[in-house]
Amino acid sequence: MAWELQHDDSKYLPATGTEGVFIRTSLTPFSIGYVSYSFIQNSLSDDFYVRLINKFGTTVKCTGMSIRAATKGVALSERLTADITDSSEEFAWPLATFTYIIARRESTKPELCEEFWRGIGFLDYALTYRIAERLVPLNGFALISDEIVVQVRSLFEDFECDGEKRYFVDDSVKIASEPPAYYYHSLSPFSTIQEASYSPFYDSIGSSIPASEANQYEPSPISSLFNSNIVFNRYYEIINRSSTSTGTRTQPKQNVTFLVATTLHCFLFLFRKSNRMLAVLMLSCVLLSGTLAQSELRVAGFYPLSGKLSEFGPSCESASRVAIDVLNNQTIVEFDVITNFESFDTSSTASQGLQALTAAREEFNMFGIIGCHDDVTSSSVALSSGLFFFPQISYGSRGNFLSSSDDYPFFARVIPPFASEGIAISDLIMNYGWENVAVIFTADDYGTGTTAAFRSNLSDDMKVTIAQFTPGDTSLDPQMEVLRNSLARIIVMLPGSVEDARTILKEAYRYHMIGDDFIWFGGSFVSESNLFYNSTSEETDKLVKGISKGLIATKLKGAYGEPYENFLDLWETLNPLQFSGAGKRSIPLFAPYAYDATELFIRTFLTGDFISLDEFITVMANASFTGLTGPIQLNDNSDRLGIFDIVNLRDTNEGDKGWVRVGTWFEAQRDSSLRGFEFDYKIRFHSGSTQVPDVEVRPAVEYWSCSDHEMKVDETGKIRLDTPGPDAENLADFYHCDTFIDCENFSDESSDGCISNYLVLFIVFGVLTGICVLITVLFIPFVILFGIIMPRMRIRTASTVFLLIILCSIIVGFISIFAWFGQAHKVSCAFQPWLLGLSVNSMIAALFAKNTRIYRIFRSPLKRKAIPDSQVVAVWLIMILPAIFILGLWTLISTPTAILKERGDEQHWVCETGGFTGPPGGLIFFIIFVSYSGLMLLAGAIISFLARKVPSMFNESQLIAISIYNLVILSVIIIPIFFVLQDFNPFVGWIIRSIAILYGFFATLCLLFVPKIWGLLKDGGFDPSSFVTGSPKPESS
Repeated sequence: MAWELQHDDSKYLPATGTEGVFIRTSLTPFSIGYVSYSFIQNSLSDDFYVRLINKFGTTVKCTGMSIRAATKGVALSERLTADITDSSEEFAWPLATFTYIIARRESTKPELCEEFWRGIGFLDYALTYRIAERLVPLNGFALISDEIVVQVRSLFEDFECDGEKRYFVDDSVKIASEPPAYYYHSLSPFSTIQEASYSPFYDSIGSSIPASEANQYEPSPISSLFNSNIVFNRYYEIINRSSTSTGTRTQPKQNVTFLVATTLHCFLFLFRKSNRMLAVLMLSCVLLSGTLAQSELRVAGFYPLSGKLSEFGPSCESASRVAIDVLNNQTIVEFDVITNFESFDTSSTASQGLQALTAAREEFNMFGIIGCHDDVTSSSVALSSGLFFFPQISYGSRGNFLSSSDDYPFFARVIPPFASEGIAISDLIMNYGWENVAVIFTADDYGTGTTAAFRSNLSDDMKVTIAQFTPGDTSLDPQMEVLRNSLARIIVMLPGSVEDARTILKEAYRYHMIGDDFIWFGGSFVSESNLFYNSTSEETDKLVKGISKGLIATKLKGAYGEPYENFLDLWETLNPLQFSGAGKRSIPLFAPYAYDATELFIRTFLTGDFISLDEFITVMANASFTGLTGPIQLNDNSDRLGIFDIVNLRDTNEGDKGWVRVGTWFEAQRDSSLRGFEFDYKIRFHSGSTQVPDVEVRPAVEYWSCSDHEMKVDETGKIRLDTPGPDAENLADFYHCDTFIDCENFSDESSDGCISNYLVLFIVFGVLTGICVLITVLFIPFVILFGIIMPRMRIRTASTVFLLIILCSIIVGFISIFAWFGQAHKVSCAFQPWLLGLSVNSMIAALFAKNTRIYRIFRSPLKRKAIPDSQVVAVWLIMILPAIFILGLWTLISTPTAILKERGDEQHWVCETGGFTGPPGGLIFFIIFVSYSGLMLLAGAIISFLARKVPSMFNESQLIAISIYNLVILSVIIIPIFFVLQDFNPFVGWIIRSIAILYGFFATLCLLFVPKIWGLLKDGGFDPSSFVTGSPKPESS
């Protein structure tokens, strides 16, 4: 078009920037504005953008393809310039131009040659590698044609520096070394994000450019420039078209039915058309039915193709594409679902990850996500994708916070979280049987989460000392003081960076906690050569490497096994220009995990039985197969069960060597005898020996020997002290003379000058009790002699049966004292309420029955009647049966037993309530029993009062009343005192209880029998036949 140009300022509208031009143009009718291609590329609508008719006559839109078309058929000048405006190509955008980079053809300065050739290498990379082709459009530019690339590269062959030519087009592609294997982004809600890089896992596994040159190449990723299709037998398209994305799928038989129906419909339609349309319609129907027969699965891959983690993304993206191609070859016959895969750049940032999510959702219409690589981006994407019900499988995110299934319900990963390292280290320590451990860790997600897992996995009887510090601190004096005071020789360090690991080691060395008597453990971030080796300067930190000798650490397991070897057979045949890192028999650490993540996603979709996204995640978590990185098994949080190499630093010579893999740990096999460990070699400790050093050094321990009856000292501090109980042999020193019997032979309270000498106490009270029992036993023949054989009125009037019951009750009451002798035992504890409680109740019941009989006989002096002994026994039984019933229920429901119980600040072997209820039940039954006994005492006191006027020959109400009142007073005073004393001074409580038992029963014995003996001695008694009936004068005795 020929423009008539006239200088007229009124026709030009000023605007600032591309956005200003767009706004002014959109608001001004019939105006024309010129904006950059990047603005068009990122716009949400193209309604305002014109289509132009180019020189060829084609109406074209400004796109990357139309701009690239303008570069076709262009001959560059000697200076590599050309005018491509108004190109004559058919689909060329007419308003296109080149952006130039000015470069020297030659340099004569030798010191600049390395930079010179690195610059040419970057330009060659940008022109030929697929990663560059992927990133060019993302940065607002369009690709140039292959013809231009050939011309530029051929010109590079003439470039030289210091008279030397190094560039040749036909040179093979350079294979780069492996990028860093570990990285870590600390994510804390209370602090800003901190980042650190970590050292290589392998010596040479590579991306498409050398690791040493990574910083020279702004982006170093690769992209998928073509869609790899796999034919499956699942339905996808309807999923994203629904509002809920629940995962509903059409089954294969539905596809077949629809295919048959569509084909038949086409044939019926063809019969109604003319022959001229037959061929066209036949082809259309076949294509239509074939298309409708297939379902489609769209999977988006999120990788750091640019940014600070771009060293990892390209090879992972390539591995995912290879996984799809391999699965395509394996499943195309069996399934009928076509899978489209598209990769998106996250740039290692949360914001770019969300942009990738938006693009994948709106432009690609995806079903799920493979990725992301780093923790922060995975977190942001998972939180947002959960709102749209997109399942996500990460291959590189190991943050502990991502294990929360509540916060990330649709997130899974085929790489174990950092916390698994803590479990592995704790299992290894428990295998050795060490009991005193210290942990020093950084206050970030890695340190706190991994330490928490470490501690929770240890047995309860282990001593664990922890010390935490802020990442980046260089002085750890407080933390080292804590570690040193703990006397622990097993020290685990879980720092969030290599720099923090060096700080820990140097500070520990300064505090003399490095040496043959110490064993150090670490996680993945400690197990790298850059702990002591600088790969850039090729210098070794001799101090750090020297003091790290013998260090034991976990390292994330790389790919291995037959599936991996088969994969490498294919990997080394691939073109590294298309598949980053390919072309050799090795692969970066995370790439196999990306492969496994892709396979897990597709396996779940293919073989899983699910109708909702929740079920999809559940099926995925239950999946189990062998991938490139070993057995793939997930836990309930959809985290991969860990597989770690156990490495040991042996060689301390200069260089990056020294780590040796000595074994492997499988989290899925933790139930085995070795807790999941498989060792190939023995661990070498700091001394250089494989013999496990004696690191359990402890302060001297003073303890009481139950069998030797003396206090001893263990200088090693390793003696295992027992808890009090029947089997206790060696007790802590504070159990000696503490008034509690903790040894079965009660030597801890009877030897070496204890005031609470139970041995003397038991002898004294044993003798007293024996004397009391003997006296009571002697009264039995006394009663039989003067009550039956040689009857005396004073004995007969008291009832022979009554007296015998009283004597038996008193004997049992005295014997009950022996139930409290020695250490508490289950049998003796069970007999205590029976022996004492039943004897007391039996005595009270007998006293009550005796008084009741007298009262009934003399209640009406003119109508006296004889009451046989059988009725007395019946009354006694009626009153004693409830007590037996209560004790029976007590024993059955709240069984008294002997257990280890805390008394004061220590644990002791004492009698306590067991059974179904525990302590509350025993107290309840005790209150019920005492209450019933109290009611019996009250009834006895009442009947004694009513029988107070009976003739003195028969009246013992006063004596019985005194016995009853005596028992009441003892119960009111002794029971509370005993309950108070038993918790802090059972020795005094034992004495008071025993005195109360002896006094209570002996007093009753004396009150009942001393008057009778005195009466027999005083008047010789009366012969029963001489007794004269009548109405004697009421007396009281």
